[in-house]
Amino acid sequence: FAYDQGTINFSVLLGSSQIVMLQRIRETLAGRVFMYELWPLMLSELVGGEHPSPLTLLARLCEEEGDADALLSDQPPVLLGEEAYRRAFWFDYGLRWGGMPGLLELTDSDRRDWLASYANTYLE
Repeated sequence: FAYDQGTINFSVLLGSSQIVMLQRIRETLAGRVFMYELWPLMLSELVGGEHPSPLTLLARLCEEEGDADALLSDQPPVLLGEEAYRRAFWFDYGLRWGGMPGLLELTDSDRRDWLASYANTYLE
């Protein structure tokens, strides 16, 4: 298959180098590189997405083992409806983990590892 023949109708992303930051780039890569900046997920995307819904308070009381008083002590004094709870959950999630899509399906431990690796790779 050749791109010139028009039989390829997809794009392939290879590599993860920061072209702009490479100091010793030997070629200009003019016409061969396209830079597209991907932004993290917004709160509205987290709330409206098809991610596993957080457990409601009633579901947590029924399903989680342990002392109900300890579980209830973490709750605000005023209980909100399910939609408000979902928004608050994803707001807290965004503050804690950010909006990187790859983190959604990971456990908290795996998220910490992923973010540490990200920081080591790009920020150090």
